[in-house]
Amino acid sequence: KRREALKEHRQTKWYKLSTWWAVGALCVGTREKTDELIEELTVRNRELRQTLDYLHRTKQELDLQELLARTDELTRLYNRRCFNDQIIHFMDRAKVEKIGLALLLIDLDGFKSINDVFGHASGDAALVHVAEIVRSDVRRYDLPCRLGGDEFAVLFFDIGASDARTRGRQIR
Repeated sequence: KRREALKEHRQTKWYKLSTWWAVGALCVGTREKTDELIEELTVRNRELRQTLDYLHRTKQELDLQELLARTDELTRLYNRRCFNDQIIHFMDRAKVEKIGLALLLIDLDGFKSINDVFGHASGDAALVHVAEIVRSDVRRYDLPCRLGGDEFAVLFFDIGASDARTRGRQIR
């Protein structure tokens, strides 16, 4: 009986009218609230875009700083800090993958005399030239480094002994 009474009540004009009025009031309130929410979301999205742009610029700056901290300013080869960090990773990876690893150490004989006789600018040019030679004879996954002064190192990854000797001779 209650269901039938409720069903009959819902069929009355008064129920339909009050329902439409409530829905209309809800829609008006919802419309105003929706406009406020859209405005707030627009502001938040703008703030989020600005924050993301800032984070992107910060990441680029940090990447550049990390690169500068790991490379030699003159030769643009990796530096001693990078070499010290990476040699352990290279050794661990070579051990796990059971592949060859070779280290080539380069010391320029008589380099001091270049600086003494021709000046430091000529010495710097000689170092840059040596770095270009080293860089041209390594693969993308090797690690060419300037350890400091006239000392260079190349860490060859995934290489056999005879290939390492050949590469060393090519660089020499």
